[in-house]
Amino acid sequence: MDSSGIVTQTPVYMAAVRKANTQKHNILHLDKSKENEYRKLIRKEWRWKLSAILIFKSIEPLIKQNDIIQIDTDFQGKNRAKIESYLRKLFGIKYYGKKLSNPKIQFIPPIHSEDVKLAHKKSRKARRHKIDVVKCPNLRKEIDILN
Repeated sequence: MDSSGIVTQTPVYMAAVRKANTQKHNILHLDKSKENEYRKLIRKEWRWKLSAILIFKSIEPLIKQNDIIQIDTDFQGKNRAKIESYLRKLFGIKYYGKKLSNPKIQFIPPIHSEDVKLAHKKSRKARRHKIDVVKCPNLRKEIDILN
């Protein structure tokens, strides 16, 4: 998983990839108007919650049981801890009682992960409009979980 852009400086492209027998990807696009809309709905720590929700929504269609979620190290320090905490809460509530409720999460630079490197390339292509993206889906359910 990689992002091109940050939540406070839209547009943001969140790219998730999965390589198994075939390569799959999911890229979400958050524009300024959607950021403003969701920002008003989130009570506290909106930038970390919104980042975690975007990561969750980009990964969710691709993740399988026993997968390891590898996220680019763009997120560091306090940001990383907060985003990981909110991400764990989303998986824990959405997949309560299932193995996906507590996935392994790693923050890893692209140099050490082919998957993160591929996600990095996809997010950059999305920013340059050279690959199809999914307009930001409705995030209200996830916002309600984190509020």
